[in-house]
Amino acid sequence: MITMGGRRSYSIEEVFGTSKKIKRDRRKISDALKEKSPTAIAGQSAKLVVDSERTIRLLAEAARAFAALITAASEEKPQNYEARKKAANRAWAKQRDARKIQTTLTEDKVVAEALARALKRRKRGK
Repeated sequence: MITMGGRRSYSIEEVFGTSKKIKRDRRKISDALKEKSPTAIAGQSAKLVVDSERTIRLLAEAARAFAALITAASEEKPQNYEARKKAANRAWAKQRDARKIQTTLTEDKVVAEALARALKRRKRGK
C-alpha cells in the first residue's frame, strides 16, 4: 500500500486487473521509472489505461454522469472530506444502479474519491 497526499493509493492490479497485457504494461512502467524517463513513464502509463477496457468504460460512464453526480452530491452540502466522500458515493451508487454499470469495490472507491475532491474544488470556486 502506498500513501500519497495523506490518502491511500491503489495498486495497478486493484485498478486495472491482472491480465497479461496489464502485467506487461506494468513491467514497462517499472523500467521507465528505473530509467527516470518522464516521457517513457507518461507513454507507458497512457498505454496501460488504453489496454484496460474496463478502465476506459468506467471513465466514460463516470464522465457522462459527472454533472448529475456533482449536483446530487452538493445538494447534501457536505462540510468535510468524509461527508463529501459519503455524498459522492451515494450519488455514484444511484447513477451506477440506474445505468446498470458493473463495477468493482475499488472502482467505486476511486470514483467516489475523485468526486469528493471535485466537490471540494467546486466549493472553493475553482
